[in-house]
Amino acid sequence: MPMEELPDLAGLSLAEIATLVEQRRLPPVEQWNPAHCGDSEMRIARDGTWFHQGSPIGRQTMVRLFSTILRREEDGRYVLVTPAGPDHPLRFATSEDGPRPYLHVRGGLEALVARPVYYDLAERALADPEQPGIWSDGAFFPLDMTADADLTPAAVLIAVTDRPRPGVILTQRTDTLRNHAGQVAFPGGRLDPGEDPVTAALREAEEEVALPRALVDVIGSIAPYRTVTGFAVTPVVGVVPADVPLVPSEAEVASVFEVPLDHLLDPAQQVEASAEWRGQTRHFYEIRWQDRRIWGATAAMLVNLAREGFAALIEALGGPDQTRLVGGVVRDTLLGLDPADVDLATRLLPDDVLARLKAAGIRAVPTGIAHGTVTAVLPSGPIEVTTLRHDVSTDGRHAVVAFTDAWDEDAARRDFTMNALYADPVTGAVFDSAVRVVKLMIDHGIFRAVLPEIVDATPLAELAEREAAAGIAPDAIRRLATLIPPAAAESVGARLKLSNADRKRLCAAPQGPGEEGPRALAYRVGMASAIDRLLLSGEDVSALQEWTPPALPIGGGALVARGLLKGPQVAAVLRAIETRWIAEGFPPADRVDQIADAAVEDALAARIVDSASTASSGRA
Repeated sequence: MPMEELPDLAGLSLAEIATLVEQRRLPPVEQWNPAHCGDSEMRIARDGTWFHQGSPIGRQTMVRLFSTILRREEDGRYVLVTPAGPDHPLRFATSEDGPRPYLHVRGGLEALVARPVYYDLAERALADPEQPGIWSDGAFFPLDMTADADLTPAAVLIAVTDRPRPGVILTQRTDTLRNHAGQVAFPGGRLDPGEDPVTAALREAEEEVALPRALVDVIGSIAPYRTVTGFAVTPVVGVVPADVPLVPSEAEVASVFEVPLDHLLDPAQQVEASAEWRGQTRHFYEIRWQDRRIWGATAAMLVNLAREGFAALIEALGGPDQTRLVGGVVRDTLLGLDPADVDLATRLLPDDVLARLKAAGIRAVPTGIAHGTVTAVLPSGPIEVTTLRHDVSTDGRHAVVAFTDAWDEDAARRDFTMNALYADPVTGAVFDSAVRVVKLMIDHGIFRAVLPEIVDATPLAELAEREAAAGIAPDAIRRLATLIPPAAAESVGARLKLSNADRKRLCAAPQGPGEEGPRALAYRVGMASAIDRLLLSGEDVSALQEWTPPALPIGGGALVARGLLKGPQVAAVLRAIETRWIAEGFPPADRVDQIADAAVEDALAARIVDSASTASSGRA
């Protein structure tokens, strides 16, 4: 049997070994079902010791057997050796203390997966509107969270007030309710027999805050939100008149209040928090408004609303093939800034945009339709959608435009820096049209008045290829440096009113990396300037990726403690230590201490020699 000690195979024939292998097969656990058989708790401690029902297992053969099911990784994670998948499904069974996840291992053997796995899946569902699932052996297997959980259908009304700055109606539940007492929530509740989510949401809003159903203009709903308490809640979105009189139901609602929609959907206000729940750490979203705390399912549905609204907009506009992010949102994201607004460019004509948005139930406003701009009003705020254009004529103030379906033609009419960059609205991948744009602008003489130095886009094309190959984001200063003669950098920087830091980068970019190596260069001139010099010279930048220049792990005080006198000598020795530290590739502190000891010893010896020389000269 597998738990017996391993035999000595020396001198055995192949037939005898085959017989032993057959005898040592994994046991047919599906045939073993005694009366008191049940779940068996197994645990692997940090030091590698296996425990069964709280007691350590001493027999190594048993440990080897159990390790065919479960192992412990070096980082402390537990891994089921059997990958989840169609042949080894993960199922959830109900119990009094909540769903219990089981993985089929082999035969009739199932492993009860630790409860943290279930809560991890629940947390993913809270944080992501997409269906949760498990990655196993390179494949994704979605989990049907309703299969055994028997979720209760419910609906809430996200009532958006029709005012210049829209708000959302929320309620504070009374302290006497059995569930979720005192919490902030949308009006809503479980579905009555025969009801659909819209009917239930309108009924509950009328019962809880006296909102007449006839005053609600329902514009749609989003995917049901599954709560860990067993409900599948469908958020229904509707527009209501501004300042509609509302009366809270004394039995359920303590107060009714309104919060600006843009505040609720602002990612900066959606703070991730955590709390202990049933012995586990639960992660959730939390939004603060004045003295109110909006959290849990209500906050999560608002997060999902913002995400789903944008996804629905992109789908209505034909996806990334027809529509792309453009301008400030791409530029600011690449620069590490929070985008102030979101704009879309599309190959669709304005009338087609209006028709598609209407068909998708998205409110559309023809704000500048003569110039190709339609505003899509999402719960998260307005987004301008503009048809691709090219300039036909301009008097310097007003341009006469014509629509086009060519991205390059649209990019050519945008400013030179990074507004000519487009991004895939689904993946975020950047479509870099800058090289072609600059060539078009040179050909049309657009730079002639301000930057006559720009005559050739070839160096920019070469830089763009290097940036893409290295995975480096486009940079306006670096790209400008490729287009002008090095001698003109100072005057161009002044003409463009660049900051002192950007002007310094522009002038230094063509200087080359030198002989000191990429990291030494980055330490000396800064990361951005070092990347500029390496890319413009065609050198490898991989040594700087995922690397942060360190700080010299010693200071002047440590040298004084070693016997140096305060003053110029300390600064000189510190510079010598830093030079040696850089030359050795930034070794750790213990090596720096050795370098410092030797440098101080040399400095003290030199001081003695200087003192002796000075004294002897004085006697002479």
